[in-house]
Amino acid sequence: MPFSVTLPANHTFDTSRPFLLSFTGTVDGAPWTMSMPIGLGIADRCDGAAGIGDYDGIDGLQSPMARLVPQGDPVPFPTKEFNVGNNRPMKLRQLCGAVNLTGSQIEPAEIVALSEAVRGPIDIAHIVLNDDTGTNDPFFRWNDSAKQWHYNMRTDQLGAGTFTVTIRIAGRKDYVTGFVLK
Repeated sequence: MPFSVTLPANHTFDTSRPFLLSFTGTVDGAPWTMSMPIGLGIADRCDGAAGIGDYDGIDGLQSPMARLVPQGDPVPFPTKEFNVGNNRPMKLRQLCGAVNLTGSQIEPAEIVALSEAVRGPIDIAHIVLNDDTGTNDPFFRWNDSAKQWHYNMRTDQLGAGTFTVTIRIAGRKDYVTGFVLK
């Protein structure tokens, strides 16, 4: 049976609310009941058509990298390992509803932290990480022809290991993903 959840205009956004969804019925002629917890994620408010610099969705990182998840969730990893020295193309879209937010509508995504499972945090301010600029510039760039944000990460100074990268979206919320270099 369809149902809707309506939130007041002054509801706290960028949060989640737990619900318990209960089902009752008959299975093979016997009464049946089941309850299932559901977390309803409530994104931030945005208006892409008005060009307001906020988002309510992330599409990325795109293949071959693993998707981004909110910081604190288990870090996802791609299905394969990558070779040290090969650049890691990171591509994403920042969305407001169905509107793909461009460089003039939202702050660029930014790499704010990188760590390796054994060695710990890596000081990204002191390594050449951005292959597009040949610097330590942490900001993604808008690619107008591909209609997405991109960052080509150099890996030649990282060495082998299991890495977690933290990416800040819209200048305020951190997401994580991982990758393995061999």
